[in-house]
Amino acid sequence: MGKGKTKDTQNLIIFLCWCVYASAYFGRYSYSSSINSISQHYEGIINNADAGLVATFFFVAYGAGQIINGFLCKKYSSRWTFPIALGSSAFINLCVFIFMKSGYLGNLFFLLKYLWALNGAAQSMIWSSIIFVFGKNIETKNISRSGFIISTSVPAGTFIAYGTSYIMALFDLYEWSFVLAAAIMVAVAVMWLLLFEPHQRTDIPVQETSKDNKNAKRQSFSHVALITVSGLAILAVSGSFVKDGLQNWIPTILKKTYSFTDADALILATSIYFLGALGALLVRFINKYIKDNILLALTFYSFVSVFVLLIIKLLKKSSIPVVIFFALVMIGNYAINCIITSIAPLNLRSYMNPGLAAGLLDGFCYAGSAISTYLLGFVADRSNNNWSAVLNLLLAVSVCTIVIVAIFEIITRKRTKTDD
Repeated sequence: MGKGKTKDTQNLIIFLCWCVYASAYFGRYSYSSSINSISQHYEGIINNADAGLVATFFFVAYGAGQIINGFLCKKYSSRWTFPIALGSSAFINLCVFIFMKSGYLGNLFFLLKYLWALNGAAQSMIWSSIIFVFGKNIETKNISRSGFIISTSVPAGTFIAYGTSYIMALFDLYEWSFVLAAAIMVAVAVMWLLLFEPHQRTDIPVQETSKDNKNAKRQSFSHVALITVSGLAILAVSGSFVKDGLQNWIPTILKKTYSFTDADALILATSIYFLGALGALLVRFINKYIKDNILLALTFYSFVSVFVLLIIKLLKKSSIPVVIFFALVMIGNYAINCIITSIAPLNLRSYMNPGLAAGLLDGFCYAGSAISTYLLGFVADRSNNNWSAVLNLLLAVSVCTIVIVAIFEIITRKRTKTDD
């Protein structure tokens, strides 16, 4: 295969994987992006905690599935994994739509969380498989670019989900977000089947297959991969607690605090999530100067904590600076997510299966997400929708994590120097 053909094939794989994950994000946030409309429609029947519990069930199923699929992804068929996962998620989104339109959701709302948990299980096949496909098909010189590109699919998918919900909310048709999500996922699944062409990377050093190198890799795994995964796992749980907690509740915070309409709150939130793509761009730039993955993530988390503190101080005042700081928080959060789920697993592919690293770390991310969505809704209910209490909790979690991970980084660096 010529160099031009090789490059084209790799670019096509990156593009297809981007489409897969962006559409999957639409299919997972079709509920969260509509949570404000759903809570309002069933006001008096469900509260913030009830609404948040549905997303929590998704995150639990997704997080557990990520860990399992991280171990199994190398056994899956690259051609069929994504169509099966996207098709299953599309079917579940359609089931939710039918459930809502039937008129029985108010009395049977408790069943929705189990249905959405199935969506989490279906989608848990995707991320670790994408990273495994990259590790197997994308050559080393293109791996940094591919990690950056795929990380932008997260804010893009989130933007599409919340943008769609904004449009649907204008016409009181929020249920149709689930139909559109299903249609897009099916279209991407078909596109993958028609266009995917595997490419075995040709830049694998011969020594990687030798017995001496395998023993060296086992030793390296204990010193490099284990330390990196452990430190990032702490940041993954805490970072996603803040990221997804805010992402699910920003529209509600803006609506309750500043009396915005549903549509206005959603369009502001959608703009905030769209700006999150800048986080991936910032990571690629700063990673040139800070090579250590844990230190890089810790740097962004420190800025996030400062911005959360500023939001707390300004929450009951003008909405403009609060919206700006929310945007900066989300940029930092997406940067952290990019490091943990894309850059670090791909950087570790010389020491372990990158799909396994991605599955483990993304699983820890969704452990934090599962805790946050319900817990923050519960705190809001108990404090009579006092969102300052919610933000104080997020700040406390952030500061504690920074201290713990900083101590972890100092100790492990000292031990590494001692071993050397």
